[in-house]
Amino acid sequence: MRKKIYKKMLILSGSVLGGFAAGGALILYLAWCFKIPAAIAAAAEVIWLVICYLIAVKTSGKMTKKIVQPIQKIDLKHPEKGCVYEEMQPILLRMGRQKKMRQKNEKLRQEFSSNVSHELKTPLTSISGYAELLMNGMVPPEDVPSFSAKIYNEAGHMIRLIDDIIKLSKLDERPTEIEKEPVDLYEMATDAANRLEMLAKKNRVTMHVEGAHTEIQAIPQMTEELIYNLCENAIKYNKTGGSVTVTVGQENDKGKIVVKDTGIGIPEKYQDRVFERFFRVDKSHSRQIGGTGLGLAIVKHIVEYHGGDIRLESRQGHGTTFTVVM
Repeated sequence: MRKKIYKKMLILSGSVLGGFAAGGALILYLAWCFKIPAAIAAAAEVIWLVICYLIAVKTSGKMTKKIVQPIQKIDLKHPEKGCVYEEMQPILLRMGRQKKMRQKNEKLRQEFSSNVSHELKTPLTSISGYAELLMNGMVPPEDVPSFSAKIYNEAGHMIRLIDDIIKLSKLDERPTEIEKEPVDLYEMATDAANRLEMLAKKNRVTMHVEGAHTEIQAIPQMTEELIYNLCENAIKYNKTGGSVTVTVGQENDKGKIVVKDTGIGIPEKYQDRVFERFFRVDKSHSRQIGGTGLGLAIVKHIVEYHGGDIRLESRQGHGTTFTVVM
């Protein structure tokens, strides 16, 4: 019923006022035909217009209520459902998507705050405990170096964690003022491999860079961070005697970086979550190697900032391959 009323109003828009005006003209015409005095004809036209005005006000009020009523009944929790007007569907669908996005962002913010508190509290508790033992002279002289090393390592973990949080915060701000420059992906991959040479030797992992010089428009610092994080993860989560291969090339006129390792791999059930902040497949192993749980989240943010795409292929026990196209 409401749809029919609404459509009629759309079709007959303006015809009601036109009918009223035609009625007034008809009164004047009849007065002229029957030679009715002009004063009486004018009075009749005024009365007609007043009646028409009252009818229009009453009718428009009723029709407006019938039109507005379904709008007022829209469920704001699910705005995309239940509206009878097709013209409103696009904006209601957008409202629904925005509401879901706000809820998702709020959930992520709460999880992030909770995780930050936990990640900072863990090393601080260790530092406080070791420092208290040293302060009270409860540590034998021969154990002082090891206790000091533990404090140093926990402090280092906190510094890395805070640095990563700052990087993520800057990426969340979308720094549009930074101009992109020509960047050679092959040179950056080679530089990352050279910087990680000592870590690779320590973990008994061999590292190779292959492919061709590929230039793209990107932010150098971010691109360097992206490649370094992927390569560092490939070394840290590898097996003794394993290897890391970085291949640089092109795909659909865009730059492509492939980082492939022979490491421990990622179980399929966790592969959709590896880019989440603070998510770790093996928390104990990640703590041992000094991971903050933010490396891949930073990588994903950088790729998205450049309008690129990142893909993951992995089998538990058989290694992992990350492919970045941007």
